[in-house]
Amino acid sequence: SLEQLARARGIQLTRRGKDLFGLCPWHPDKNPSLSIDPSGNRFHCFGCGVKGSVIDWVMKTFGVGVGKAIELLRAEVPLISAGGPTRIVKRASVPLLPCPLDFHADDQTLVSQSALYYHGRLRLNSNALAYLAKRGLTSDEAIDHFKIGYVDRSLGWTIPEKNRKDGAAIRERLEKLGILRKKTGHECYRGMLTIPTFDEDGKIVGLYGRRATDALGKGELKHLNLPGHLLGLINRAAFASTDEIILCEAPLDALTFWVAGYRNVTCSFGTNGFTDTHREAFERHGIRRVLIAYDRDEAGEAAAAALAAELLARGIECYRILFPKGMDANDYARKVTPTAKSLGIAIRRAEWLGGGAAPQRGPGAVSAPVPGLLVAMSSSEAMATSPAIGGDGTAESPSLAAGAPAASDLESTSSDAAESGTPDNAVSKEPITPSALPTPEPPAASPVPAAPKPALACRAANGQVTLARGGRTYTVRGLEKNMSFDLLRVNVTVRSAVGLHVDTLDMLSARQRVAFEKAASAELACGEAVVHDDLGALLMALQDLQDDAIKKALAPAPTTPEMTAEARADALELLHDPRLVERIVSDFAAYGIIGEGLNTLTGLLASLSRKLEHPLAV
Repeated sequence: SLEQLARARGIQLTRRGKDLFGLCPWHPDKNPSLSIDPSGNRFHCFGCGVKGSVIDWVMKTFGVGVGKAIELLRAEVPLISAGGPTRIVKRASVPLLPCPLDFHADDQTLVSQSALYYHGRLRLNSNALAYLAKRGLTSDEAIDHFKIGYVDRSLGWTIPEKNRKDGAAIRERLEKLGILRKKTGHECYRGMLTIPTFDEDGKIVGLYGRRATDALGKGELKHLNLPGHLLGLINRAAFASTDEIILCEAPLDALTFWVAGYRNVTCSFGTNGFTDTHREAFERHGIRRVLIAYDRDEAGEAAAAALAAELLARGIECYRILFPKGMDANDYARKVTPTAKSLGIAIRRAEWLGGGAAPQRGPGAVSAPVPGLLVAMSSSEAMATSPAIGGDGTAESPSLAAGAPAASDLESTSSDAAESGTPDNAVSKEPITPSALPTPEPPAASPVPAAPKPALACRAANGQVTLARGGRTYTVRGLEKNMSFDLLRVNVTVRSAVGLHVDTLDMLSARQRVAFEKAASAELACGEAVVHDDLGALLMALQDLQDDAIKKALAPAPTTPEMTAEARADALELLHDPRLVERIVSDFAAYGIIGEGLNTLTGLLASLSRKLEHPLAV
């Protein structure tokens, strides 16, 4: 309230009628001319004429703009910083908001802290959330998993100005990193969604920005990356869980696949953004097959062909996911519904890019994990353990090729449109329904799924989880401490007839799992691949248990009171009494409400109507 803010600034207020009066801080005032209306939360000085709302008060008091004034109010800074005589400033140069950056940290930490601050701002901005909804990406899981953020300019408000020694030093570093602009000091990613990239250790090393609007102003960029070398990967976790990767052109396209349930996806940074980091990750994790899902435009086609030639030369199979001409993955997913099924169709109709016939694939291989499965599941395990999920949430045949349009079938729609005078990249306003399109023969890229694997011999009891596989028994402790989806740090003991190994590790860290595999395989005298498969199964089981625990912790506690048998009998006796109305009026009278029988019954009926779809009001 303005009354609170005025008193906090040392202004003595006296009441005159419904308003409060005090000395105005914005001009020499000897007789109280500042009026505050507590009910409307407005102020007006009859001496100098200043007036406005609580936001205007903070703007004039601290010398800040409207956005920063709102942030100060949200943080209750006008009250926290109160005390002493009133002091008004024309323009604030000392930050009043707490800064999320460690001025003494290294560059990587500064980038990470900036990205995490932006992540915390996303849900406070309705425009950013509306843009994500427009793109079909309203997934809390995706927002938290990828640390998606939004730049609303507020980070700059927390950093000292350049006229301060520490402000000049930190701003110079942030300018070199590409967080702040050199000339204006404004944030480079202002008005953009941000998606961090991660290194092998799970640390943030890069930052991608995408303008949260399709209408660009003069000089505005649609995409932005930190200057210098493009570092890190989007969705690095995918590489450790499968030998097949869906490669998109941009992060929002990759998110489209991920949100639809296809978790083995990553992206380059534009058509020319396939970096050495991608090449190193492909080689390190033994990626055998890449499905290129670049935009279906001239630049996307040329880049896909060039990349396929490079990857094929490295012995990696390449397929091209073909969207209708002029479309990217996100356009297609929003237009061809249901999204999960339509993307599955596009994946399984991918076109072989190598010479000659497509390589024959074993019966256990699939083109991508089906929706709803955990990241840790390999592509073959995914299809083997669960049927595909249709758009209506019902299980269907594991192969999405049935009833699916081939890429050529989707192209024919565009060709027909061209003959009728419609541009190739024109998009119909009516959604395309996959089941309404012709059914082709399954291509070579659509294998027959393997038989389901037996259920895991896993059990949880007495604060520990036990998994038995092939004479090896894994015991996990400390799972109950992991109440965040970003962490799965546990103590793991594995024993067999040969030996025993114990370690504490974060199961979500690929590097820590690799270290465990090497040490455990040496202790148990078995291959690293054996322990690798065990850890994959264990990770799936632990994530299921963790999900259940978090959901249970977040679920509201039941509030329905239990009725005793005696109370129920008394209630039914009253309900069936022919003198029910008389007894109700008599009970009210016993509590002092006398002569108001009609009103008490009316109030009672209204309160009971809460059980109805349209309750009564009094």
